[in-house]
Amino acid sequence: MEIFFGLVHCQNPECIMRSSTYVEDIDQKKLKFCPTCREELDQLTEECEHKYRNGVNQ
Repeated sequence: MEIFFGLVHCQNPECIMRSSTYVEDIDQKKLKFCPTCREELDQLTEECEHKYRNGVNQ
């Protein structure tokens, strides 16, 4: 879903959006977005909802 919205990999080692090369990388992550990625995702979601409500995607 995140890639669908155009989010890129995060540098925060605890963020779910951090790229994982090794299993140990996955173990460091939390099952949530960091505040920066969460804010970006919220903003992108609001933009998509606004376009949908205004018929841009029809």
